[in-house]
Amino acid sequence: MNGVDWPALATKIEPYVEGSRTPDDLRRVLSLMIGELNASHLGISGPTPGAVSIPVGRLGVRLYRTALERDGRLVAK
Repeated sequence: MNGVDWPALATKIEPYVEGSRTPDDLRRVLSLMIGELNASHLGISGPTPGAVSIPVGRLGVRLYRTALERDGRLVAK
């Protein structure tokens, strides 16, 4: 990906992702991360103003990625 060290970039960006409080905050952070590629054809966008959102069901399950990253197993509660 254009010579970018993605693991290093993920380490750099992760605190900003975790600090995002709104979808717009997260899109700004991801946009900066994508900008590291210097590829003009990539980007991220939000919902279209006036678009109708379709509600989806919720499983009522939380998946814990930390257990997956630490132990290689997925924990659901």
